[in-house]
Amino acid sequence: MGDKGTHEMSECRPFEDSDSVRTFGGLSVENGNAEIFIHGSLVLRKDRQSLRRAKEFALWLGEFAEALGDEAALPETAAHAGYAGPVQVQNPFG
Repeated sequence: MGDKGTHEMSECRPFEDSDSVRTFGGLSVENGNAEIFIHGSLVLRKDRQSLRRAKEFALWLGEFAEALGDEAALPETAAHAGYAGPVQVQNPFG
C-alpha cells in the first residue's frame, strides 16, 4: 500500500514458505512452514498511514486464521518445531 517496509499480501502467505518476511511499520512477521514469528512493535496513531498499516495487519491476521482453519487435523497445541524437548547428558564433572 505504498508504505516503506510493507509488501503486497501475496508475498507472505501464512505457512506457505520459510523465506518471506512481512513488515507492518516496526513489526516483523517471519513466515515458516510450521511456525510464524512476530516481533517488534507497531505504533498506530490517528493518521492515514496508521489506518493503512492497521488494515494491512488485520488482513494478514485474517489470512493467518484462515490458514489455520483450513488444517484438517489441527491439534489443541503444537510443539515448537525446532525443539525436541530436554535431552539428558552425562555430567562432565563426575
